[in-house]
Amino acid sequence: MSDLKRFIETNARRGVDVDVEKRIVRGAVFATSGLASDGWIILPEGMALERFRRAPLVLARHLTGGEQGTRSLVVGNALSMTASATELTAEVQFADTADGRDYAWLYGCNQERQPFMRAWSVEGPILERGTASWAEARKLTGEYWDETAAELLRRTLTTVAVAVRFELTAVAAVAAGADRNALTRAFDAGNATAGAILSKMDLDAAREELAAFKARWEDADKRIARLEADLQALRGEGASAAARGDSEAICAELRSLTALLKQRQ
Repeated sequence: MSDLKRFIETNARRGVDVDVEKRIVRGAVFATSGLASDGWIILPEGMALERFRRAPLVLARHLTGGEQGTRSLVVGNALSMTASATELTAEVQFADTADGRDYAWLYGCNQERQPFMRAWSVEGPILERGTASWAEARKLTGEYWDETAAELLRRTLTTVAVAVRFELTAVAAVAAGADRNALTRAFDAGNATAGAILSKMDLDAAREELAAFKARWEDADKRIARLEADLQALRGEGASAAARGDSEAICAELRSLTALLKQRQ
């Protein structure tokens, strides 16, 4: 299973952190360093946010590229934005308007706290662009690397386009965006991404299992060492050791270890 599929499936089983009365959705991931479906990587760390902070508009759809003659609607504002090397996150407060309330409901501000939409998409001019090889792209995306998506794009693209600097002008609430990882987070763990939390969960479980396995076999190794010493002593003491019953105890220990070691194979 790809990291992206695990991310989506796990989020689908968890509730989004929302404030229903104030129509606030927390943990909105507006953009990531992931490889978008159009072959672009946007570096969140290089985003120019000054203009957007003055008017942090959340739109019902994009200002550009929409249906001819269709006017975009403002449905909310972005609050508490944080940019890191791999993602741009924020809280979203939807407007107390008919459209704002509709989108708030879709994003989980409903009585059941059930989200029906999760995706976000950014728009604005690219101030500095570059290209990256596929090996370089893998490093740039970091935890958001998705080999399945990369394999599809490799069929038509020899390099990856990189938005080194990007001026954010608006964010759109969309059904599905080019950045497949730009989804409302379903976890309340600070700025940790869902993918990072999943990885940590897997690693913690593996670490505990390995520690238990190691302790088990370290104990077996110690028992083997003791058994070797006992056998050596038995060989030297002969009849006197047999009279004390040492040989029977050693045989019982040997049978126990033999059964344990069969499991090791």
